[in-house]
Amino acid sequence: MQVEDLLKLNVANSSGSMVPLSSFATAEWQRGSSQVVGYNGYPSVRIGGAAAPGYSSGDAIAEMERLVGELPNGFGYEWTGQSLEEIQSGSQAPLLVGLIIIFVFLLLAALYESWSIPLSVMLVVPRASWDR
Repeated sequence: MQVEDLLKLNVANSSGSMVPLSSFATAEWQRGSSQVVGYNGYPSVRIGGAAAPGYSSGDAIAEMERLVGELPNGFGYEWTGQSLEEIQSGSQAPLLVGLIIIFVFLLLAALYESWSIPLSVMLVVPRASWDR
């Protein structure tokens, strides 16, 4: 529980015999930061923020990536949390729209018990809503 107790621990020296840690080490208290921030084994800084009014979160992510590009060599960044999820799922939108269209077509085909009526319904509905 005390620093002095650590110095009483025995460790093996170069010849293999056990010696107390105090024979070659000292311990002293020093002030330091109350929290050491690290990420993936590297010292790091947490930056949090939100998009300004009138801007999307995608705009904020793009601006942060632009600013990080101006840092000197040796600095890097990684996204975590909700921003990481947004970046990873951004390219899935076209796939999801395609799956939704197929799902709606099959649902209408089951409803009308026909393959041609759902196609005409799906082609007319966007046109009808556009004319309003």
